Amino acid sequence: MIDSEATSAVLTLVFCLGAVIFYVLLYRSRIVPRWIALWGLLGIPLYVAADVLAVYAVIAVDSTAQNLLFAAIFVQEMVLAVWMIARGFRPAAPTAGRGKPRRPGSRGRSHSVRHVVRG
Repeated sequence: MIDSEATSAVLTLVFCLGAVIFYVLLYRSRIVPRWIALWGLLGIPLYVAADVLAVYAVIAVDSTAQNLLFAAIFVQEMVLAVWMIARGFRPAAPTAGRGKPRRPGSRGRSHSVRHVVRG
C-alpha cells in the first residue's frame, strides 16, 4: 500500500516547486502586477510549513492552524484568477538591450555600409 502522508508530502513539494517557478516567471515578465507575484512567493513557504508541521504532527491535519497557513496562497490564487479574468495580461515588457532584429550574418554592422574587397 502507498503511504498517503508521504505521497501528500511529495505532491506538496512538487506543487510548491512549480508554484515558485510560476511566480518567479510572473514577477520577471511583469505580465501581472509584481505585488501579486510577490504575494505568491511569500505564500509558498507558509504552504510548505503547514504541510511539514502536519507531517511531523506538530499541528493536526485539516486543523485551523494548517488552514490559516494555507489561506495566504489560497487567497492569492483567487486574486490572481480574478485579475487574469478581469484585466488580462499586460503586454510583455520590452527586454533591455534588444533593438530591431538583425539579418543573419550582419554581425552588428550597419546595413548602409558595405565593405567590398577587390583584388
